[in-house]
Amino acid sequence: MQYVKLFIFEILLGYILQSVGSMICLYAFSGKKIEIRQFTFLTLVNAVAVYAIRHINNITFGIHTLLIMLVIILLGISVVRASINASALSALITMVTITVGEVVNYLILNLMYDDETLHLILKDDTTMNGKISKAIAVIPSNVFFIIIMLIIFKQSRKKSKDKEIGKISETNS
Repeated sequence: MQYVKLFIFEILLGYILQSVGSMICLYAFSGKKIEIRQFTFLTLVNAVAVYAIRHINNITFGIHTLLIMLVIILLGISVVRASINASALSALITMVTITVGEVVNYLILNLMYDDETLHLILKDDTTMNGKISKAIAVIPSNVFFIIIMLIIFKQSRKKSKDKEIGKISETNS
């Protein structure tokens, strides 16, 4: 049962949710319409890549971030057929938004728990309960990330519709 909990909280509500947000951002900046099959494929590939990258023990955190950004850029260019600029911008905005969400989440957790308890929650990944607690503690930052990405996507769709309306009215005049 513990493994099921870990799968739900760490994989589904962690890596998959973050990957959904990353791909929404990629589509927002590429200007491409989301195709569900492709979107699902990209989300799963990104989640597996992020999981694998974050579990490489011999590299530092900053290198993890750069490798994850590279994965987003490569998926954008090769699968979505987005420009390198759109792919790089979406990767950068993804990382900044995730970081902001995690900082806000940490500050809120810091208000809720004393230092020792917070350290146990966020640093104990040696036990199954520790891994589950950590996975649960970061879910709010993933929800924040998804909300921001949906807002960005909606705004990008609105801007593209406004451009289409402008082109139509120019041709009609």
